[in-house]
Amino acid sequence: ETTETRYNHSAIQGCVIVEQDGTPMLQYSEKCESCGYVSASKQTINHFGGMYTGNFNCPQCGNTQRVEINTNTY
Repeated sequence: ETTETRYNHSAIQGCVIVEQDGTPMLQYSEKCESCGYVSASKQTINHFGGMYTGNFNCPQCGNTQRVEINTNTY
């Protein structure tokens, strides 16, 4: 019996996970940890494990915010 690999994505900082369904694909919205701004738009990525990192500039306060998403399989 083969077991399908499932993926769990966790926001560490700089984002909010908007949608995940157990596949490598996820959607997140950028979030500024400095002022609390959350983007209305969604980013879609495929991530297969470990730490995803990125950056964005907050349009509200100008902070350069690091984005970190950790992905585990089970």
